[in-house]
Amino acid sequence: MTIDDRTRSMLALRERFLSTGGAAEGFDGVRPGIVASWRRSLMYGLEPERSRPAFEEPAPSEQLIEMTRRVIEPRRHHFADAAASIALTDHNGRLLVRWVEDSAFQRRLDHHDVLPGFSFAETAVGTNSGGMVLETGRASIVVGPEHFFEESVLLTCAGAPIRHPVTRRVIGTLDLTCRVEQTSTLLLAWVTDLASEIEQAPCQGAVESRAGVAHGLHGREPRRPPGRCLPRPPDDREQRHRIAHAQPSGSGHAVGARRTRHEVGSRRCRVDHHLVGRHECVDAHPTPCSTAARQSAPWCGCARCRRSRPTADG
Repeated sequence: MTIDDRTRSMLALRERFLSTGGAAEGFDGVRPGIVASWRRSLMYGLEPERSRPAFEEPAPSEQLIEMTRRVIEPRRHHFADAAASIALTDHNGRLLVRWVEDSAFQRRLDHHDVLPGFSFAETAVGTNSGGMVLETGRASIVVGPEHFFEESVLLTCAGAPIRHPVTRRVIGTLDLTCRVEQTSTLLLAWVTDLASEIEQAPCQGAVESRAGVAHGLHGREPRRPPGRCLPRPPDDREQRHRIAHAQPSGSGHAVGARRTRHEVGSRRCRVDHHLVGRHECVDAHPTPCSTAARQSAPWCGCARCRRSRPTADG
């Protein structure tokens, strides 16, 4: 591969930084975020020639993987003929799944242990896009010699955070890797858009809304409110109205007594709610509610209503 002037200059700056243990000054040609990541890598005790990804069985992340598949699979044709890959990592930097179409590039990644279960956190391999995303919480691109790991200096990687749709904490990263000569300013924007789609993608059989996704990521079913919504009282201006419907057994949610007001036709209606056993009885009274009207109106017939029904004497 022909090395351009920028890459050659960056290699020289990287070599000077590493040879002085990060003590030297005058790295104006290196982005501040990269210099900060190099310093962290040295602080972790890493060595560019010897440090390699560490294998650790990743925690179950089926929901996150499924959400990512639903976004990536329809777009695989975009890099079918390119020496590039897309990788998903968890919140600890462990690679969960990768997509790569070029067989030669796949073998190259295999040689560098870019495989499921291997960690690409900064604490494992130093400066790389996924590790920087987890450290800073921001999308990052690392070009060629900006990598700390010696075997990655001819690669470019761009990564973006995948955030929990409710808490917004980082739950993983999406990373694109290609040859350094294929570096483009569009890489970071593209992978950031994909990560944003993953955050909003519903997972099959678990969720149908952003709030549901939050529960689905932790393997829980979204909570559903007990009971049913009360229907609107019928348009009857002369009679009191009653509606009774079942509350789910064992729900543990008591409705209790309460009073609301509704419009019934052109007249206001006072609605009394009370709980009898597992049933909520709702009585609607056109106002004004006189004693005579209460005596002539029908009652729902539950035990509470029978006990409280007024007699002819009032």
